[in-house]
Amino acid sequence: MWLKSLMKQGTVDRALILEPTRLLVKQVALYYMSIGDIEIQSINGSILPQHRKSLWKEPLVVATPESAYNDKLWLDFDAVVVDECHHTVGQDAFAKLMETMSSPYRLGLSATVPERRRPEVEKYVGRIRQWSWSDPDIEKYMPDWIGEVYEAELEELEIEALKVIRGLPGRGFASGLLERYLTRDGTVALVETLQKQGKLGERFAPAVLPLLEENPHRMHKFHVLEQLLDEHDFRKAIVFVERRTIALHVAELFRNLNPVLFLGHGRANQEQALRQAKLPRHG
Repeated sequence: MWLKSLMKQGTVDRALILEPTRLLVKQVALYYMSIGDIEIQSINGSILPQHRKSLWKEPLVVATPESAYNDKLWLDFDAVVVDECHHTVGQDAFAKLMETMSSPYRLGLSATVPERRRPEVEKYVGRIRQWSWSDPDIEKYMPDWIGEVYEAELEELEIEALKVIRGLPGRGFASGLLERYLTRDGTVALVETLQKQGKLGERFAPAVLPLLEENPHRMHKFHVLEQLLDEHDFRKAIVFVERRTIALHVAELFRNLNPVLFLGHGRANQEQALRQAKLPRHG
């Protein structure tokens, strides 16, 4: 709305929106097309360089930072919006691009900016302003409830696996890493890690995997998650996890709710998942 208002007032003639992925570029472009009145162009690396030059002249362009940085000599925008602006640090394409831009109007968006990144983000994007969840401008977009399953009691099998790991000779960083995987995501993550080729598997798999052969897919936090969802009435819910294998496992455990899997690989699959997630849910 900030950008649309500036363009409608004539304060800004041309604006650039930066999104970290091609999928987000497409989503944002479709959004602005839906509200009308503004010509928009989306640009990413799939468009050949010789075809991109003229596209940067559109009034509103949505692009990935990599594409924009590669074509930086052709950029001339009054305003720039940096989505996920906490990436605007170091050698990231966001930072390298923003260092070259002279746009007087800049807006960065992020759910969280780590304290150590604040000086660099402010250098490239501008002063950081924070809104609380209860702010009237933010509250209407917040879900009815947010829960975090941080800790849960280990199951008996997971406790046995933990004892084995802690009892192995030469404890150190490697065994500590396995403990973290186990206590955070259960034997599902532990088994996946040990079955991969590498030093962790070579060192720990012979002692740990035989214990888990008959029941390798335990996840102690699932029961807490199940309880949270059962205690709250909801029309739709989104569950964030850190590993692909956990996402697959959670989807299987909640198959009665007809879950939609959104995984990090494959743009076509992501787009299909988003379309499915917008449909009315049953079950």
